[in-house]
Amino acid sequence: MKKIRLTESELISLISRIIKEEENDQWIQSAMKDTKKGKLTKFCGGKVTCKCVKYALKDDEMFRGAQLYLNMNPDKCTSLQ
Repeated sequence: MKKIRLTESELISLISRIIKEEENDQWIQSAMKDTKKGKLTKFCGGKVTCKCVKYALKDDEMFRGAQLYLNMNPDKCTSLQ
């Protein structure tokens, strides 16, 4: 393993960058808090279809849930991606 030397400011910068990356990895947890389980399914009448997701994307209250569905299921509704 190769040894490198870092100044104190370089070390602080590196640690700050790592912490910031860790915080950015938490986006899914905050997105999940904003959506209630089954809310999109209920909005779609029991079965989530691409047509329903398209309507949900236009609805202010359902937009985040529909967008999360698209992000979590990239193989479905490719025309809406």
